[in-house]
Amino acid sequence: MEQLNILRKKIDGIDNEILQLINERMRLNELIYQFKMENNLPLEDKERANKVKTRLMKKEKSEGLVETIWSELMWRSKIYE
Repeated sequence: MEQLNILRKKIDGIDNEILQLINERMRLNELIYQFKMENNLPLEDKERANKVKTRLMKKEKSEGLVETIWSELMWRSKIYE
């Protein structure tokens, strides 16, 4: 049982790091939005989004996970803007 608790604490720490990174990503997304608005740039860059998604999918170990997470992040980013 001790080993299980240790593993769960490690997962809790990773979950906290993931949340912190997502929050930072959304903060940066807001800065990018502001830059694009100030410079009359299109809000959506599908080519870049596809490149990033493809790069991440090549590194993933759980098939389909990156696509699911990436799609959700992109959707949330558009709402956040």
